[in-house]
Amino acid sequence: MQTFGLVKAFVESLTFTSDNKDLDSQKMDMSYEVGYPEESNSQFAVKFNLEVNITDTTMLHVKYVIVFQAESELTEEFKESHLTTVNAPAIGYPYLRAFVANLVLNAGFGEAHLPAVNFNKFKKTEH
Repeated sequence: MQTFGLVKAFVESLTFTSDNKDLDSQKMDMSYEVGYPEESNSQFAVKFNLEVNITDTTMLHVKYVIVFQAESELTEEFKESHLTTVNAPAIGYPYLRAFVANLVLNAGFGEAHLPAVNFNKFKKTEH
């Protein structure tokens, strides 16, 4: 079985949007995709696209990337397995949650807690 580890996590883009209209303060939309950098045949990345209402009038939109390194060259079987489509997003999501919680708190918006996500169920409904 192929093993892999997290190499780095970074923000690709981030936007706070304020509007005078009332937003559903509990609304969160998230998707993710798995990609394979051309420069490495043993790395893959999970890109999260998250939109979350952090107040009644403010939305946060963030694209957050987690890069993983496998111990050897990635096979097609590995690329299509649960390891990349379910397990890797489940490993990366807590980093996104912690980033959002710290960012929102330090930006002065108070506490923001993203919910836990079951990536087995998420994959079946989103992909």
